[in-house]
Amino acid sequence: LVNISFISSQPTLPETLLKQARTSAAATNTDTKIIIAGGQNSFNNYLSSIEFYDPLARTWAESTDVLSIP
Repeated sequence: LVNISFISSQPTLPETLLKQARTSAAATNTDTKIIIAGGQNSFNNYLSSIEFYDPLARTWAESTDVLSIP
């Protein structure tokens, strides 16, 4: 579950949800994007996908790159 409550001084919520619901994912940010990578789905399968949230556009996008899962 990604809870993005404050991106700037104003509360904001994504207009759309992540493409893949996940838990235990890694998250970081750049100056313009929030990056969510990996994690597990509801069946405890490891996910290799990476998604980006753009708070200005309020949209999610899926990366064409994937994580390597051993």
